[in-house]
Amino acid sequence: MTELNPLAGIQVLEIGSSVSGPSATEILAMMGARSIKLEAPAGDPTRTWGPSTGERRAICFEAFNREKESIVIDLKTAEGVEQLWDLMPQIDVVVQNLRPGLAQKMGIDATSMRDRFPRLVYCTIGAYGDEGPMKYCSGYDPLAQAFAGIMSMTGEPDRPPVRVPVPIIDLGTGMWSALGVLGALHARNRTGVGAAISTSLLETALAWEKLAIAEFLKTGETPQRTGASGPVISPNGAYTTSDGDLMMAIGTDVMFATFSRLVGAPQWAEEPRYSTNHQRVVHADQLAQDINDKLLVKTRAQWAEIFEQYSIPSASIQNIQEIHDHPQFKALGMLQQHPDGSIPLLGLPIRFDGVRPSYKKTPPDLGDYQP
Repeated sequence: MTELNPLAGIQVLEIGSSVSGPSATEILAMMGARSIKLEAPAGDPTRTWGPSTGERRAICFEAFNREKESIVIDLKTAEGVEQLWDLMPQIDVVVQNLRPGLAQKMGIDATSMRDRFPRLVYCTIGAYGDEGPMKYCSGYDPLAQAFAGIMSMTGEPDRPPVRVPVPIIDLGTGMWSALGVLGALHARNRTGVGAAISTSLLETALAWEKLAIAEFLKTGETPQRTGASGPVISPNGAYTTSDGDLMMAIGTDVMFATFSRLVGAPQWAEEPRYSTNHQRVVHADQLAQDINDKLLVKTRAQWAEIFEQYSIPSASIQNIQEIHDHPQFKALGMLQQHPDGSIPLLGLPIRFDGVRPSYKKTPPDLGDYQP
């Protein structure tokens, strides 16, 4: 099939660093936009984050900057700001995640740029949002996890709060930013006018807490840390087999009755403490012990095969090596190798007409932009 590049012809300028902004522009670049990464003379700090992959590049930079070009501009100088303005007539989209307030100070904020280029789509990524007493505060992914309450719900009940090790706030904010850009570009096709978009790490973190906040507003109870166990339904957590843990989420009484029969305890479905989801949630700790006793006789793979035959949702808790080696991971083809033999990188988790956007350009060398 022919590869679809839905954003072909769109030129994107990234002004910023770290993860949220670069992940947004990488999404747009993978969908066919020309993505130009503006870097200070020293380069994006992520060029030094993690194991080195070459001169002035490291694994964190590689992970979030494929399909881009790099232009070096020193925005701390008047000449650099003028150089940026000279670039702007060809730009359709700006995504910036500078320190809050810095773009306004430089005169390169959304209002200033869209006054001169009304067709421009300009996305500002902040830390705590563009309103309120903290609008000028800086922030990073783990700070948003902490401040929004995600860390307070993550971890074991008798242990301190922990952060989610995957940068879900940065990546989520990049995703929302890319969605906002796509919506604004679509509207521009109809109106001829661009838009100013604002996203923030805190707003992303709050969006991920929809269920937790709704429960709090309904019950007045603050969500607590529950380890691998989830809310609302039971069984809903990690259960121990002979070779590791299996994650399960059983959402209906009919499904639980089938599960009970498969593990050799059909009587559970008739016991008052387990017969309804509400009662299973109340007695979740005892149910977990009972389930563990039954599952210890087989491996994760053996149970998963049995449960799949009867549509009982389960999944092995795997490490990165295990998922990397799994045939399902390989079948999806998300890990893409560039023709030049550089390190493989994950592709876009989207296919267009059955085709995933290909790996066309490795992350840029500093200053490799050609007009």
